[in-house]
Amino acid sequence: MKLIFVVGASRSGTTMLNRVLGNHSQVIALNELHYFGDIWKPGADSMSLSKKGLEGMAAQLIARHHRGIWGGLVTDEDRKQAIEIVNKLRPEQKNGWAVFSAVMEWISEVQGKNCISEQTPRNIFYASSLLDNYPDSYVVQMVRDPRAVLASQKGRWRRKWLGGNNIPWLEILRVRANYHPITMCKLWKKAIYAGKALSDHPRFTTLCFENLVASPEKELVKLCSFLGLSYEPNMDNVPLVGSSNKKNHDSRKGISADVLDTWKNKLSSGEIALCEYICRNEMTCYGYKPVSKNFPLISVAWNLIFFPLHLLGVVVTNPKRAMIQLRAYIRN
Repeated sequence: MKLIFVVGASRSGTTMLNRVLGNHSQVIALNELHYFGDIWKPGADSMSLSKKGLEGMAAQLIARHHRGIWGGLVTDEDRKQAIEIVNKLRPEQKNGWAVFSAVMEWISEVQGKNCISEQTPRNIFYASSLLDNYPDSYVVQMVRDPRAVLASQKGRWRRKWLGGNNIPWLEILRVRANYHPITMCKLWKKAIYAGKALSDHPRFTTLCFENLVASPEKELVKLCSFLGLSYEPNMDNVPLVGSSNKKNHDSRKGISADVLDTWKNKLSSGEIALCEYICRNEMTCYGYKPVSKNFPLISVAWNLIFFPLHLLGVVVTNPKRAMIQLRAYIRN
């Protein structure tokens, strides 16, 4: 079984690419599972777990596969399937790495395909370990202009009114509190650093969102070759859904370039200036040109004043996610 991890800074196009890969006849495209760092935290103290613990992890993973991360509690059927999967593990497989692999194998057998694509963005921070523990895995990092990422994050809380009807209100509140240009830019940089550390790995590659949008077939031919898949026409025939700034268009399909420059109208001069200051070196590496002619002191000061309130809001709305984000933020 081949595993493809589509990773990167959040709102960089990971969901879109995962849908594209899911159009391939050999690929199963999964929901965001948020397994690593959420359901299970890799580490020396968590390598050996009880049978009950392993079953609980497998059940959560199965539930998220079926119904997404907001799909409700684990069902009796999920638990039953999890017990069957864990019972097949050998003694040396009593750990989180093996549980994930075993559940993926089960999904592969059920759907009759030998390749699985998973799209949790923050897996970029576990990419090195994923490549080490899964020899048949590939990691594809999506990179997008940080100003576009910022604009998408800023408007993300509006997704409930743009077609994301299943998003819980608590998640809307969390996303709203989670946004600040400084935090988002720092996390974007961390994702870039994590990718650069793996740039020479034979099973790691980077794909720029802007290149994929501009030349879908050209980029997908290269990507399929890297993944050991044959390119299939119409892989890019995906629904235009999931944008933070445009309403879902379920009837329209394809990869649209409409979102490329929306950040110019969605960000304040202070947000743009802060982004270009914090990310300037990394932006240069990817050809993202700055547009700020000066440093708008009032707009920048406004963002700085609200930074402590933003941090408090993150902790209050979801402490667990705050710790996950903090670990990603400070990870070397």
